[in-house]
Amino acid sequence: MLTTNGQNNKYTVTNSCEGFSYSFTKPQNWVLDSTNAANYLAHSAIFKSKVDYDNGGLIIQLLAYKKQDENTNEDLDYDVNSYKNRYKNLKEKEFKINHPNYRTYSTELYVEGNFYQYIVYINPGKEYKFGVSAALNINKNELDQKDLETFKEIIKSIQVLK
Repeated sequence: MLTTNGQNNKYTVTNSCEGFSYSFTKPQNWVLDSTNAANYLAHSAIFKSKVDYDNGGLIIQLLAYKKQDENTNEDLDYDVNSYKNRYKNLKEKEFKINHPNYRTYSTELYVEGNFYQYIVYINPGKEYKFGVSAALNINKNELDQKDLETFKEIIKSIQVLK
């Protein structure tokens, strides 16, 4: 796990992938793991603490993805349908999250008593070949309001750099 001075502080993180870069703000008192993020299928993994995560707590995953086109809503629909094929008891709930500069597509997926996943796809526009996906996963319980606000702050802090 990435351990640096200031893990308890709020600071800006930059991720790069194939010539695409974006930044986001890591929340104060949360832990960033960029070193092992690939194990979480992400460029950055953010936890309240590793102990909390290991005991069923939440993880936020950020990942740049190569866009096929500008139909990001169809990409989200495709992913939702793949979840529906894997989990017969899967439910979907409206989950809106906005970014001040980019189009967002989002949903909440869950299997009661098993997991809750909040998914956001960010499309920064036609001039970029990549977008950013963000997912917040938590076991067994729905997200509380404070953690939801933290997730929204991270989403709103994302800035495409190039």
